[in-house]
Amino acid sequence: MSEVIAINMFTLRPDVPLADFARFSEQQDRPVCLSKEVVTSFDAYVVEDDAGARPRIVEVMGLTSWPEWTEALAVDADLAPVVRRFGELVDTDTVTTLLVRPLTATPPEGEPA
Repeated sequence: MSEVIAINMFTLRPDVPLADFARFSEQQDRPVCLSKEVVTSFDAYVVEDDAGARPRIVEVMGLTSWPEWTEALAVDADLAPVVRRFGELVDTDTVTTLLVRPLTATPPEGEPA
């Protein structure tokens, strides 16, 4: 199966400074996620927006399998504190995920044209 890219987009809670989320992302979220075999890459970005708006974040994760990743989030003990802290920092009602793959004329093996 080909790699899938998960693009996660969300807004921070109103009382969460961007610097707090940046520290969490750099020191906990990305390192723990990247330690999992299912995660092949992980980059985080802040959306440049109007002054005064709550910070919006975009995370781009390379995954070997979306189902394996969602299972890891549910059962992996290393990920539990990361998921908990994410929920403290992020307005979870704003989380959306797009699963994408590169657009090519030839689909990956085993996928319909």
